[in-house]
Amino acid sequence: GGGGGGGVGGGPSRPDFAEAHDFACIGEGYLLPSLTIAPTPEKMRLLWRPQRPRHSTIEFTEQGEALVDRDALEGAFGDIVNVVLDRLPNDDPDAELLRTEWGAIQAADEDEREFCRAAALLGQDPFAMPRALADQIIDFWERTAPPLREDALAAASEQGLARLANWLTDATQRVSSFDGGDWGAFRSALPRPSAQEPCTAANDRETARRFVRARALGDYLGRTTQGPAILSGLATDRQAQSRAFAAEFLVPAEALRKKLRSDHIPLDDVDALADEFGVSSYVVRHQIENHGLAQIADW
Repeated sequence: GGGGGGGVGGGPSRPDFAEAHDFACIGEGYLLPSLTIAPTPEKMRLLWRPQRPRHSTIEFTEQGEALVDRDALEGAFGDIVNVVLDRLPNDDPDAELLRTEWGAIQAADEDEREFCRAAALLGQDPFAMPRALADQIIDFWERTAPPLREDALAAASEQGLARLANWLTDATQRVSSFDGGDWGAFRSALPRPSAQEPCTAANDRETARRFVRARALGDYLGRTTQGPAILSGLATDRQAQSRAFAAEFLVPAEALRKKLRSDHIPLDDVDALADEFGVSSYVVRHQIENHGLAQIADW
């Protein structure tokens, strides 16, 4: 697969992402904190920010981020729902409707749960979406190789699902039929992706291409399953590991330490080191800060 972005960090960036994942956007009259819950293939990413809602005397002041186990988070939310339902009157028709709907959700079979997961990765409510979009998600899931489904959906947009499915199908079929030989010619013959596809590298700089190739090597060496894979800018464990591998592969921390002239270095030195290692300044800065090699002065 290609690589979405050349940086070491990453996260979802679709314009409608907040509307689909932020608690502050779903209160429907109730005041909720700005808590973003982003599904990733491995875990759930939580991001909360300070918020002072208008027309309210309540202010949310904390800020933080965490990756949590999916089952633990689902269990915590399930406990909240159960506590609320227990407090509702037994003879309330609305409460009975809520209990019925909650029971249906808990009794969902494996196919229904799989669809809900696919819809969530795309940032959609599986219980409130147009039938046409639901059909697109099902078609994408059935046509796309299992190792690619979740990473692709998590970075895709609903408008490009069909196009992305066609491109992935064509590309994986050609890769599967490749029996060696001229790798350069084979790559040139692959279907050209649109720059809008979430799993393709849009940056033509050589430093970005080197970083993507190093990420691909790290992902290949660290994988435990066979088949194709996608590199993206998402903040999942696997994607983060490939970025960390690429940073250390291209700019080894110990080699970088030996080149630092002091405990405080100016930005010009960071740029010079980036040129020497053949990477972006961001990668060098990440290595310096992540390994505590020095303080970078913003001058």
